[in-house]
Amino acid sequence: MKRISAIVCAVVLAAACILMTGCGGKYSDSKYLGKWKATKAEYSGVEMDVEEILGGEFSFTLDAGGKVSMKVVDKDYSGKWEETDEGVIFDGDNKLNLVDKGGKLEMDYTGITLTFEKEE
Repeated sequence: MKRISAIVCAVVLAAACILMTGCGGKYSDSKYLGKWKATKAEYSGVEMDVEEILGGEFSFTLDAGGKVSMKVVDKDYSGKWEETDEGVIFDGDNKLNLVDKGGKLEMDYTGITLTFEKEE
């Protein structure tokens, strides 16, 4: 009976280790994880206030499992994200490409270049 208990204990312990390994997510070590907020908008070389141009906030949160939740003004969106050599790509309602520019992410949004900074 003691031998069966030891085997069951070993199997349960091994299963727990395997499950815990999978919890980190595909991008658990990514520098892009967390909440990002648009801090600057530029159109034809002229810098403008993001909230003034869009009529509200533009932010997104990237999680380790590859999911993105985004807020554009008063609408919420969700989708998936991938890390690339250049930065990040969102794949959801619209495909968006964000390029890493020295720790900030930039994207073109209908002719306006938006710069996002990671919130601490």
